[in-house]
Amino acid sequence: MSMNPVDCWDDLITRIKTVTEFVEKTFAVLSEDDLLAMLKLAKFPMAGVIYSGINANTGDGSRQGMSADLTCTILVIVAGNAIGGLDQKNEAVRLLKEVRDKVKLTSSPTGHKWRFQNEAPAGTIGNAVVYKQVWSTAIMLT
Repeated sequence: MSMNPVDCWDDLITRIKTVTEFVEKTFAVLSEDDLLAMLKLAKFPMAGVIYSGINANTGDGSRQGMSADLTCTILVIVAGNAIGGLDQKNEAVRLLKEVRDKVKLTSSPTGHKWRFQNEAPAGTIGNAVVYKQVWSTAIMLT
């Protein structure tokens, strides 16, 4: 059972890359600023996966304080204006569903299920509209 947070981050990146539109356009990013730098040469739609950190798991049954939740944020980025009559809002919702379908009911490298946390618009960056989807999984601190 892997306890390396990077393995979990990589697991999500690999899953997102299986969405047809994101095959060559999924990036590991450290922050939204990091993503902004990538947008200069971006072809939309694209996805970024941010390692969002580890938080204490208050439901730690072992009472050892070593159980935690690792969280990653998936950013789905679409062009901010309609291209060829395609409504980008509808396209973003469709892509978010495809991402959910790739992650839900699957296990992370720790052997625990990925748990959906939330999904919401995250604003704009330049000419792009960003939507976020947050997932977490259990991890043991070592």
